[in-house]
Amino acid sequence: MTQNNSKSIISIIFGILSMIVPYIGLIFDIVGIIFCTKSIREVKKTREQGKGIAITGGVLSTVGLCIQASVIFLALLGYTAVFY
Repeated sequence: MTQNNSKSIISIIFGILSMIVPYIGLIFDIVGIIFCTKSIREVKKTREQGKGIAITGGVLSTVGLCIQASVIFLALLGYTAVFY
């Protein structure tokens, strides 16, 4: 039985955290995407398992990035609507 790539597991963990944790999730998004790309490259070289986990982590990180960016945009929009 072959092991999953450790970077792909880190990628999915950061992808899940980016969806859950507000504002700090932006940092988790970037880290998750970086680990996703590194994991996919490493899986191709070493033929380990975990490519699907890495892709899922990348998708979750990208969706989390979109959610976090829209939340921050709406917060800034609301702030400017109230105070200007």
